[in-house]
Amino acid sequence: MLSKIRLIFWLIAILIIAYFVSINSEPRISITLFPNIKTQPLPLSLIIVGSLILGTILILIIAITDWIVFYIEKSKLKKKIKSLERDLNDLKNELERCSKDLEDCKNKDKSISEKPKINQNVNNQK
Repeated sequence: MLSKIRLIFWLIAILIIAYFVSINSEPRISITLFPNIKTQPLPLSLIIVGSLILGTILILIIAITDWIVFYIEKSKLKKKIKSLERDLNDLKNELERCSKDLEDCKNKDKSISEKPKINQNVNNQK
């Protein structure tokens, strides 16, 4: 729906520009590009429309370069995030492994401390 509205907007804009060009074709102006180079006399409306088109093209070029820089930075940040997530998962796994090792050590310590008690009980019963 939005694309249709944009299309209608651009068609109306083009019609307005065409109407503007057709009405203002009488005053003719020549443009001095360099000190020795002049253009042929062109209608003022054509010069205005050409200037608008040239400005639009320049703005698009600037916007595209900004977009490219943004896209490159975005992809670098995504790679960094993935790397940091991998590191985080590795550290979580290592923490989990260390916690299990600690529990195993605690259990071994308990079993070692219980064995002498059992032996003492057996010796006391004899």
